Amino acid sequence: MALTHRWKLDGDANDSVGSNNGTITGSPTTQSGHPAPNATTNCYGFANNTADRIAVTDAAALEPAAISIAVWVKPQSIVTPATQLYVSKWWDGTNRAYELGWELTSLGFYFDVATDGSNTDHIASDGMLAPTVGNWYFLVGTFDGSTVKIFVNAVVGATTSSISGNVRSIADAALPGAV
Repeated sequence: MALTHRWKLDGDANDSVGSNNGTITGSPTTQSGHPAPNATTNCYGFANNTADRIAVTDAAALEPAAISIAVWVKPQSIVTPATQLYVSKWWDGTNRAYELGWELTSLGFYFDVATDGSNTDHIASDGMLAPTVGNWYFLVGTFDGSTVKIFVNAVVGATTSSISGNVRSIADAALPGAV
């Protein structure tokens, strides 16, 4: 699988590999000290779960048959909101494709994938690594058409194979940055 999109979020919301640039909404702040190899020293901080985000207009390239999503995150709170979304193409009802985030109920990072809008694989690291405020974590969620996995700092957090098919196609924006 080749890299098709990359949003560095280091001063803009441009896709540095593909052509799906994002639009910044709200007032994310510039943060320093990003740990990713070959990264600039700045990144965005998203303080408001409902207003601070980056939206990428829907495109067929954002709904591949198989998907891998990788993000660096640095939680600033592990109490509220109860769910923190890092990458999402997931809306209420049947408009569901994929979502990578953190949730209070499982005390862990999670990755959701839907193939038909309702048939969903939800996997979580479930306390495997309860995040610590102020620490950086490298998260990867993968789906190959039959197996969903989540990795936390290069360690498999969970795996499941209860659904199969292509990632659901929905006509909603993708949000690579919605915390």
